[in-house]
Amino acid sequence: MSFNGRIFAKLGKKMLSFANGLPNQQVHHYDSVLGSLSLSPLNGIVPSYSMLIKQAFQPRWWNSPT
Repeated sequence: MSFNGRIFAKLGKKMLSFANGLPNQQVHHYDSVLGSLSLSPLNGIVPSYSMLIKQAFQPRWWNSPT
């Protein structure tokens, strides 16, 4: 999830800035997992990474100033 010279925290901040999840990927509306979230024919899915993280993890893991 990171790249040479780029720390994980910096990558996370960049991902949180996207308005929609998977902004560079076209998700087909018939996809068995993400189809109902698809913005097809545009790229991405409806929820942002921020929304997905808040649904998946407890506040202590995402509600930190650091």
